[in-house]
Amino acid sequence: MQLSKRLGAIASLVPEGAKLVDVGTDHGYIPIYLTKNHKASYCIASDINKGPLESAKRNRDKYQLSGIELRQGSGLQTIKLEDRMDTVVIAGMGGYLVHDILELDLVLVKTMRTLILQPQNNIPEIRRYVHSIGFKIAREVFLEEEGKYYTIIVAVPGVESYVKPCHYEYGQYLLEEGSDLYKRWLQHKQKGYADIITKLQTLEGNQTAERMSELQQANELIEEALKCMH
Repeated sequence: MQLSKRLGAIASLVPEGAKLVDVGTDHGYIPIYLTKNHKASYCIASDINKGPLESAKRNRDKYQLSGIELRQGSGLQTIKLEDRMDTVVIAGMGGYLVHDILELDLVLVKTMRTLILQPQNNIPEIRRYVHSIGFKIAREVFLEEEGKYYTIIVAVPGVESYVKPCHYEYGQYLLEEGSDLYKRWLQHKQKGYADIITKLQTLEGNQTAERMSELQQANELIEEALKCMH
């Protein structure tokens, strides 16, 4: 079974022998891949919708896999403490939804050894939230697939907080790793802001001035982030 680049990256971050909950499992690709390759010891594939679970069941049965349980429900509501799961994957959802899923079942979340989160947006807020609930960021992965960019956050229990605002905005791990892809992405973002500022300079009005100030602050944050990469 061949996973997409994004799903493959998520699967590669799951600890060996994990008891995994895949929230919003869709077709069940991650649990199936991990079980088939003997990386996860047990998986619960969870989804709020019946359709994706039926698809996941067909895929599971196709490979004749045991050790994958399918449960329908919202977020982590399908999981009990007695299940003794130790790893959670929440991928492909908006940042605020990821936050709400974790917050709603915080007692359960705090029993986990690993959180693997791939929010589609509001990534800085997820970094802050992870720190606020007693987890530290052990690793981040930044990748590009079919013209889209994704950030995957791996969090483990621990106390951590970032001093620099750019570390929350752009990820201390990613900045210290300093990949060429991430640097190019930041520079592209910076140029986009600069181009908008140049256009706004020809306009007048309070709203224009406020927007320019916001963009200049955003650009300064990127500048700080790029300095952290050197």
